Amino acid sequence: MTSRGQPGSDLNSCREIRGRARIAALVSVAGLLLAAGAVTLCCGQTSDIVTKPGPDTVVIQAGPFDVTQDELDRWVEWTCSVDTSLAPAFARRVLLEDHVLPRKVAEATAGPDRVAEVQERADQLANLVAEGGGSVELLRTLGKQYGVDDDSTYHPQLNRLEAPVAHAVFTTPVGFCTRAIRVATGCIIAGVVAEDTKTTPKRRISRVFLEYSKQLTTPEIRRRVLAIKEGKAWVHPYHRDDLETFFGSLVERPIRQ
Repeated sequence: MTSRGQPGSDLNSCREIRGRARIAALVSVAGLLLAAGAVTLCCGQTSDIVTKPGPDTVVIQAGPFDVTQDELDRWVEWTCSVDTSLAPAFARRVLLEDHVLPRKVAEATAGPDRVAEVQERADQLANLVAEGGGSVELLRTLGKQYGVDDDSTYHPQLNRLEAPVAHAVFTTPVGFCTRAIRVATGCIIAGVVAEDTKTTPKRRISRVFLEYSKQLTTPEIRRRVLAIKEGKAWVHPYHRDDLETFFGSLVERPIRQ
């Protein structure tokens, strides 16, 4: 005797089997799509994510100069910590124009031998001052042969001093001297004379400046930097948005291998 419920039961079983098959197929397709997406991301074919370059990676090629990630960003974080209203992209552009490129131009003009000579002399003077106690008065005495600039101006942390000088001056105790600091046109040893904290911190300094050449003037360096800015440049994709309008035009591929 045949049960009346059997045909309906068979039909439900068929539907269940077909449903499971469709689900299995969808899961398989989804897995393939996820795998393909992972491969695409790993290969970097369609992803917009660009990894931050390593410190020694060249991120800018402009004129005859290459700029590494470390050179470009060395003082960005500190600058933004001094003035929290500054965006890193803005600080990066200012530092590139006022510090990084001028230093590249000046050192290339002076030549590696002259740069090394000035750095060595500056280090020797700074070491002598440090060994004698590191006072501003000792810097004034030992630095007479190079010329001592007793600046009466109280400098803020930003806008007047090159970033490495400002950082050194504001991390050195009042009455003492910095190490030898390489700036665009030579090396500086600064003694912190006094501090004014009435509003924003400002410091007065005495400094000994050992220059590469008297012919290497600031206006000439600025003229050369402007010429580089107006020319073609390659910028690493990580920084391209920040520097898109900094140079005259950007090329897609590196200028030098």
